[in-house]
Amino acid sequence: MATNRVFLLGRLTRHPELQFVGEKKTPVCRFRIAVNEPYRDRKTGELKETTNFPLLELWGENAKKAAERYAKGDLVLVEGRLRTDFWENDNGDRRERVFVRVDNIRKLAARKTKEGEETIEVSEEISDLES
Repeated sequence: MATNRVFLLGRLTRHPELQFVGEKKTPVCRFRIAVNEPYRDRKTGELKETTNFPLLELWGENAKKAAERYAKGDLVLVEGRLRTDFWENDNGDRRERVFVRVDNIRKLAARKTKEGEETIEVSEEISDLES
């Protein structure tokens, strides 16, 4: 059985873009988040970090909610599925893009405890999985 589930934790790199597409003017919200990924340098053994910026899409009424409620810098936890679009450009060259179709997005709030430890709490959730 194949499974296609993606979980990403990161901060929005800019305010989400809301567009209305197709004849029915279906809302779609597109945005990117910065996802940090630690790795160990093979030569030095030093722990380093790289950042990825995956494209995310949220459709329907939830797209409108996300565009209204989320902003650049918000910390979010995203659950979704990898998707790939294919098309040909004006020159006939085949193009593709990989993105995450968002099913569930949670805005998180980082808080410091009295002991100085950081905790993360869910402050808001938008989900296609509710029904």
